[in-house]
Amino acid sequence: MEWIVMLIKALAATAGGLLALWGGYYLVSGLMCWRGQKPFPIRPARTKFAVLIAARNEELVIGPLINSLLMQDYPPERYDIWVIPNNCTDHTARAAAGFGARVLKCDRPVKSKGEVLRFAYARLRGRRYDAYCVFDADNVVDSRFLREMDLACQSGAGAAQGYRDSKNPYDTPMSGCYSIYYWMMDRFYNQSRAAVGLSAMINGTGFMVAARVLEGMGGWNTHTLSEDLEMTVQCALAGEKVVWVPRAITYDEQPLDYAVSVKQRRRWTSGTIQVAGRYLSQLGRGVEQGSSPLALVDLAALLVTPFYQAAALGAAGRRPQPAGRDDLRFHRRRRISSDPGGQVGPPPAARPGAIWPVPAVLGAHHPGLPGEADHPVGGDPPHPERLPPARSQPSLSGQLNLITPSLTFGRRTAFCAAAALFLSYNKTYVEKAGKIPYNDKDAAGTLWRQKNAREKRQEKIRTLERPCIRSTL
Repeated sequence: MEWIVMLIKALAATAGGLLALWGGYYLVSGLMCWRGQKPFPIRPARTKFAVLIAARNEELVIGPLINSLLMQDYPPERYDIWVIPNNCTDHTARAAAGFGARVLKCDRPVKSKGEVLRFAYARLRGRRYDAYCVFDADNVVDSRFLREMDLACQSGAGAAQGYRDSKNPYDTPMSGCYSIYYWMMDRFYNQSRAAVGLSAMINGTGFMVAARVLEGMGGWNTHTLSEDLEMTVQCALAGEKVVWVPRAITYDEQPLDYAVSVKQRRRWTSGTIQVAGRYLSQLGRGVEQGSSPLALVDLAALLVTPFYQAAALGAAGRRPQPAGRDDLRFHRRRRISSDPGGQVGPPPAARPGAIWPVPAVLGAHHPGLPGEADHPVGGDPPHPERLPPARSQPSLSGQLNLITPSLTFGRRTAFCAAAALFLSYNKTYVEKAGKIPYNDKDAAGTLWRQKNAREKRQEKIRTLERPCIRSTL
C-alpha cells in the first residue's frame, strides 16, 4: 500500500511541476507583448488573392461582408471573392451573387469548414492565385486588410494572421467576454510571439496562406474540427512561420447566449484534442524543415491546453485540507461504551475522575504534552478496550490532500498573471481607441468616453457595411 501512495505522490508532484512550468512559460511569454512590431515596407500592390468564404445558411449576414470586401483599398483586378455555399437550406448562393461575389457550389457532402476549403482549393488551384484569404460569413473586414496582407506576402510571409476584433462587444455579457478573450489572444499571444520571432496562431478567420506553401504541403489537407489550429501545425512542420499582421483587422460576430457558446467551445476543444493526437508526436520533424526548437515547444504547449484545463479542474475539485485533519476527526469521534447489563452508558469523559488520553498526533505537535496515546494526563486510565486504535500515518485521502495545492499552483499563476496584464493593458487600449486622456477620478467623463468609443466603433462598422457596386466580370 505504501508504494502505491508514493507512486501517486510522485506522479502528482510531477504533474504539479509541469503545470507550474506551463503557467510560468505563458507568464514570461506574455510579458513580451509590450514590444512593438515594425510595419512592413510600403510597396506597390502585386499579390493576387482568392478570398474564400465558406457559408452555410448565411443569407441574412453575408451581404455586409461582401460589401466590406468590395470596398478594399486594393486594385479590384488583384482579388476575387468566392463564396462556397454548403448544406444550405436558404438562398445563400443567390444572396452572395446578388451582392457581387462569385459562387462556387459545393457538389459533394462535407461535414466541416476544413472540407469546404479543401474542395475550394482543389477547384481554384489552376487559376494562378498567389495567396488565399479566409473569412467567416458573418465578418466585416477593414478596408486595408488586403493591402496589409499584400505587404506581408511581399516581405516573404507564407502564412499570416490578422487582428481579430469584435462586431458586437456590447450586446450581451457573453459577447463581451468573447471580445475580451480575442483581445487578449491578439495582445498576449500573437503579438508576444511576433515580438520574439515565434509563430502566431491562425485563428479561424482573417488569415492568409500563400499558394506556394499549400503546394509544398500537397494542398489544403486539414481533416479535424479545428482546421485553423491544424493549419498552424502544418505550417510549423513545413518550416513556415505564421506572421502576425495587426493592421489587417477583421470584425467578427460573437455568440450572444450561453448555449451557443458551450456548443462552440465543445467543438474547439474536440478539435484541439484531435490535432494533438494527430500531430503532437510529429513535432520533432519540424526541426528538419527549418523550424526552431523553441517554436515547436511553444506549439506543443498550445496543443496540451485541453489536458491542462482538465488537470486544473480536477485539482480545483478537491479542497485542500490541513495535515492530520483526517486523523483528528477519527480521534474526535464519540465513543460509546457498553455496560455488562447490555445498557449503553455515557462516554468515559463524562464520568467523574475520567480524563481522555491525548492522541499521539496532538502530542507530537504540542511540546509539553505526552506523546503516547495510552498515557492519560490525570485520573484513572480508561479501560483498554475503550482506547482508540493506534494510527501511525494519515490515510490515503489525507496524504493526497497534502499534495493537492501543488496541482493548482500553475493554474492560479497563469490566471493571475493574465488578469493583471489585461487590466494594466486595458487602460492603454481605451486611451488609444478613444484618442482622449483617461481619468479614473472623473466617473461621468469615463462613462461618456466609453459611450463615445462605442459609437465610433459602430459607425466604423456601418461604414464598412455600406453597399458598394463593383463589376465581377
